Amino acid sequence: MNKLKLTTVALAAALATQSVTAQANTQVLMLDIQPQSLEQTLIDIAQQSNMTLIFEPELIQSHTAPRLQGPATVRDALTQVLQGSGLSMTIEDNAIILHQSKSSVTATELSAIQVAGSFIAPGMFDESQVEQADLPYLKTSSAVFVDSDKIAQFRGTSAADILKGIPGVQVGESRNGGAIDVNIRGMQGQNRVPVVIDGAIQSTTVYRGYAGISDRAYVDPDLLSTIHINKGPNNSEHGTGAVGGVVVMDTLKTKDIIQAGERTGVRIKAGVQSNTRHAPSDFHATPRDDAPSLLDSDAHFYNIAFASEQEDFSIVLAAANRDAGNYFAGEKDRERYFYEAPASDWEEVNGEWIETKYTKTEEGIARFYKAGEEVLNTANKTRSLLIKPTWMINDNSALEFSYRGFDADYGEIMASQIYRNSGDTLSQWKHSKQDVDAYSLRYQYSSATDPLLKKLKANVWFTTTDSKAYNGNVFGNPLEGKEFTGDHECEACVDILYLAKTQAQRTGVELSNQSLFSFADQGILTLDYGYTFQKEDVGPGDDVHYSQTDLQTNRKHRDGTRYESSLFVQSKWAPTSWLSLELGGRYTWFRVNDHNAYWEEDTKKYQVIQLWDADNNSLGEARWYADSDGNYSDANDPRVTGTGEVSAWGQDPVDISQVDYVDSSLGWAERSEGLGTYTIGETASRRDDGFTANFAINGQLNDYWLGYLRYSEAMRMPSIMESTLGWSVASVIFEVDPERAKNWELGISYIDDALFGSTTSRIKLAYFDNTIDNYITRRTVTDRTLIRPYDVTLTIGNTDEFATKGIEFQSYLAYGPVFADLSATYYTDVKLCDSQTAQYIRDKSGLTDEVPDCSSFGFSGNYVSNHIPPKKAATAILGLNLLDEKLEIGTRITYTGAPETDFDRDSGWQNWHGTAAHTPTESYRLVDVYAKYQLSEHVEVNFHIDNVTNEFYLDALALSLMPGPGRTSKLSVTAKF
Repeated sequence: MNKLKLTTVALAAALATQSVTAQANTQVLMLDIQPQSLEQTLIDIAQQSNMTLIFEPELIQSHTAPRLQGPATVRDALTQVLQGSGLSMTIEDNAIILHQSKSSVTATELSAIQVAGSFIAPGMFDESQVEQADLPYLKTSSAVFVDSDKIAQFRGTSAADILKGIPGVQVGESRNGGAIDVNIRGMQGQNRVPVVIDGAIQSTTVYRGYAGISDRAYVDPDLLSTIHINKGPNNSEHGTGAVGGVVVMDTLKTKDIIQAGERTGVRIKAGVQSNTRHAPSDFHATPRDDAPSLLDSDAHFYNIAFASEQEDFSIVLAAANRDAGNYFAGEKDRERYFYEAPASDWEEVNGEWIETKYTKTEEGIARFYKAGEEVLNTANKTRSLLIKPTWMINDNSALEFSYRGFDADYGEIMASQIYRNSGDTLSQWKHSKQDVDAYSLRYQYSSATDPLLKKLKANVWFTTTDSKAYNGNVFGNPLEGKEFTGDHECEACVDILYLAKTQAQRTGVELSNQSLFSFADQGILTLDYGYTFQKEDVGPGDDVHYSQTDLQTNRKHRDGTRYESSLFVQSKWAPTSWLSLELGGRYTWFRVNDHNAYWEEDTKKYQVIQLWDADNNSLGEARWYADSDGNYSDANDPRVTGTGEVSAWGQDPVDISQVDYVDSSLGWAERSEGLGTYTIGETASRRDDGFTANFAINGQLNDYWLGYLRYSEAMRMPSIMESTLGWSVASVIFEVDPERAKNWELGISYIDDALFGSTTSRIKLAYFDNTIDNYITRRTVTDRTLIRPYDVTLTIGNTDEFATKGIEFQSYLAYGPVFADLSATYYTDVKLCDSQTAQYIRDKSGLTDEVPDCSSFGFSGNYVSNHIPPKKAATAILGLNLLDEKLEIGTRITYTGAPETDFDRDSGWQNWHGTAAHTPTESYRLVDVYAKYQLSEHVEVNFHIDNVTNEFYLDALALSLMPGPGRTSKLSVTAKF
């Protein structure tokens, strides 16, 4: 039996020759068919109506059909013979498609379907018509699918935990901020990996002080139904600027709530979690070390969802509440972060100072958190609301509205406060707050009769984020009239310096369609094409009131507007049943306007004249001002004119004519004097455009194997953060070119339901080679004449390239009640190249032979330094179904390696700026276990233990040096009615 012959029901129907569907639905047949097998009756109907019949023999081999006599349409005749069989049919184009009622068949079951006169080549199928768990193995690109069961099983403590253990995927800054910042194959931040939830994008960039920056997308995993992750550039409506990939999340659907055979349902879910305590209110609180048990913990959650599914209308309503306090770190292997450092003592012996050299153990990044101790600033309380009605306008079209409200109150501490803390403990800061509202309106039309409008989609969405978070820049956060004492550590100072009140809005429009062309001798051609538009605004919150001092000292929040639009087209041509070719492209245009202008105080230049008496004692100093042309002439020299003030320490100024000096000298440098007036610069703007292309060759190698070779480009225009004045960079906005990704991928898949007799097998192996030319990050200003004196010597700019290469493996195996989900990622090369910065450091430091043009972790000050993924990562999910599949028990074992870099904490050039330093994380292993039991038709009980061995570990890509949670157990009950 063929096992991967992709002649699926939906695929064949979508690609059948264009003919007489409308006629088939209205054509009246004169029937006189005797009682016989259902198969033969269906063949007779198809022959009389001149239509293609698509069916799986096993579905109908035991069924019979009654006599048919008299006039009937094709649809009526089919309805009559299928009544009571548990089967249903669909008529599309000139095809009659037979399938099981109210169930989906797997990809391999579809491979057994017989098709007369139609075929489907690899990569040409309708993704909505196959088992979603099989998509990663059928797609001719790298993808991951996570269903609601896996989301619930591995919910973890932080929102970012739902994406842990996925090949090629990491999450940055998991434990500080309550958000997710997805990294795919080393690509992270600044819209490189957009997170799309119900068709809408919400993401903001926040400042992390000396640790760098982080992107934040907020989501409540308790309201998610599915997650699709597409790796690499994506030539679809979500792919604009996505050089790393796209994460598409869908919230709860009716099928997640309503039980089989019902039209209305309610789902109630509640649970408790160990290992957390309510955050203390004392700013100087001492971390506790008494991690609570499951019954003694302060963490709980509950959510309720209602769904109704009627003939032409459905709706999902859901609300969720989750309250978790500060968690406690693990206890095992904290010493993995210790290292030996050189040290010395000096003592005086017989009048001479003697140095004694030795090594001492430093606790490194584990210094601030002890084994088993409370991790301050990790509490998280969220409240969410979902409203999602859908109108089925007719058999071909539907309109869905989605509102998602998310309100978070979470612990946060500025990452730089951890880095530069001189003690061994940290403060408990007040909680940050986020209020997110997301709206989307999605329309879809699928035509069975018009090949030019096979799948028309339209989406309009809007998201807004109101943030009051402790992540401001101490040198740029507006004071709003408050007094700054100069202290960064006191409780009141944290409110003044770090509380950033900002808001962000995004508006998007997406239109796309698929057209189908069938040629008698040249096969099938599909065209997917569309238009996307996005507007993004960031600025101060409505309750921010700049003082005059804020304006004059440029203490302002980022404030700008960014527009981006694109046109894309993707063609797929299948000349034969085993081969398909792809060719596509995208044209992108963008513009950004900065609403902030730099205020610069007007000054006049002068040189200091030091006056001396006959004994060479200083009598004070006078100022020699430059003229309007910047020149120093006798006309302005107080020694010549005899007029001008002389200032001496502890004395009132006097006129130079009253000072009896015998000599004078000039100071060593020119100085400037503020005039109290200001020149306001022009607001910056930039625009750019460009085109990218892609192609692929996809082949069905035999009945079990599928292979592909894909080359894809993507262009990412500078983000709004990279194009506006604000924290972390110089006060001058430099020209920045778009990033251009050039990615190669070679992949092969194996799929079989009868390996060694009865083993279900899904295996995929992919090699990727990703290079981004003109990679944008913060980098050194190599020409100081381009910036203002005393300005920050870092700016947003282009490097030469950032590249990652590696191998990914993913698989699913099942034999009877036993199953295994195995995956791994191995990076063969990761590097950032910036020859200009390297040459600058060589020139300034004299380290000619030590500073390379390309580095495995970047250069000091780069944001990319903490985007470097672990060299090795692997996950094994092993499970067993028992008691007629009422009980499932399983474990997840994850290995996360360290990034393989040439980072040396003692190297001068690697710590040139002392900011955004590479975090030297170490490898660790985590073991999670779970059990779920179907107590009754309506009630399911779940029990989980995360980090069974109670490891002390720091997550990969961490900016804040916060360890992950120690051993944590969770108990939840789900009831459906």
